[in-house]
Amino acid sequence: MELTLTQLFGEGASQTTTSLIIKKSALLNLTISSNNRAEQLLAAIIFYGSQQFMGTVTSELGMPITSTTGEILTYDNTEYYDLLNIQQWKTLVTDDKIKHTFIINQFQVYAD
Repeated sequence: MELTLTQLFGEGASQTTTSLIIKKSALLNLTISSNNRAEQLLAAIIFYGSQQFMGTVTSELGMPITSTTGEILTYDNTEYYDLLNIQQWKTLVTDDKIKHTFIINQFQVYAD
């Protein structure tokens, strides 16, 4: 199955022959500014895209939903996409920063 522009870049993403248009307001965890740094934008795109593959089921307020036994509910859609996989590997909290590490696998169809 192929991912859509919306799935990887958020609601309102579109493209022309020469441009990719991404709405900052559609990206999760991005504090929108008229001069966001490139690394902020890239991190927001990776984080948003990763939500299509694996994550935690949350309420409308962003709180994790738990089962009747108290376990946090998660999902894994990685088997549905053949050519791309983005997964959050680990999160590290340091003095004043939170470091999210992702693994991105991009595949090509091999033909003899």
